[in-house]
Amino acid sequence: MKREGWGGVGIAFMLAGCATTAPEPKIVTKEVLVPVARSCVPSSLPGPLSYADTRSALRAAQPEERYHLMVSEWARRDTRLALVEGVLAACR
Repeated sequence: MKREGWGGVGIAFMLAGCATTAPEPKIVTKEVLVPVARSCVPSSLPGPLSYADTRSALRAAQPEERYHLMVSEWARRDTRLALVEGVLAACR
């Protein structure tokens, strides 16, 4: 059995594969809209308040002074809470 003829055919097939050119790639540009996270808290919102009725202040105060200390801070807390709740409602 002679295999001389098949070698030339194999080389021809390999060279034929090199002669083909790949098609030009198709470039498609698409615009994708992605939501960007942003803060809904306004910059005008003041930072956290420091209250006078801390644990240490309440422990150090006399019983009647404790009550006055707590009551005096309720109004400030209520005002702050209303402000923060308004901001949270706007964020939802």
